[in-house]
Amino acid sequence: MAPMMRSYSYTEDQFYKADGADVETAALRKKGMNDLAQRFKDLFKESHKAAETVLDGLSDMRFTDTNRVPFPCQKIVREKLNVFNMVTEARGAEVKDLDGNWFVCTENDVPLVFDEVYTGFRLARGGAQEYFGVKADMVVYGKTIGGGMPNGLVCGPKHLMRRFDPDHPLRVSYVIGTFAAHPLLLGSMNEFIKFLKLESTP
Repeated sequence: MAPMMRSYSYTEDQFYKADGADVETAALRKKGMNDLAQRFKDLFKESHKAAETVLDGLSDMRFTDTNRVPFPCQKIVREKLNVFNMVTEARGAEVKDLDGNWFVCTENDVPLVFDEVYTGFRLARGGAQEYFGVKADMVVYGKTIGGGMPNGLVCGPKHLMRRFDPDHPLRVSYVIGTFAAHPLLLGSMNEFIKFLKLESTP
């Protein structure tokens, strides 16, 4: 069905005025995007080279894909922010990219989030964290942990997972879902975790 559906792309003018912004605001947005794009090119030259050669074949590493960027905006975002990064080395909580830049989330009070939907329990029992020797602050898992059943799982410490503002207790992040705490899914997850813990599990 997807190939049969009509799609379209914003022109640059439409992109910066998509929400009805005035000319002055659109100009500021355009300048900000161009400045950011140039900064990415200056800081991540090797990463940009890699992006040109591998991104079309590795859609899961292409941060400008349709499932991440609305299709009308995709053309401009891909042209401006050909975003790709790969960890080549890890040293505790530090990670190094293709350009030799070291990033330390802890020192800058930035939570390190790992998307382990694909890598969790595949690269190693402990996923990419175990494989690269990096401890993430938050981790996201998908169908693997449910034995193939549809689910989404976010793990993290209490202060990051808290659903309310301690200074404003009634300000709650209301999270619900059709399959939340579904008995069949929880049973499948329980069996997978038991299987994972077996010494005989490769």
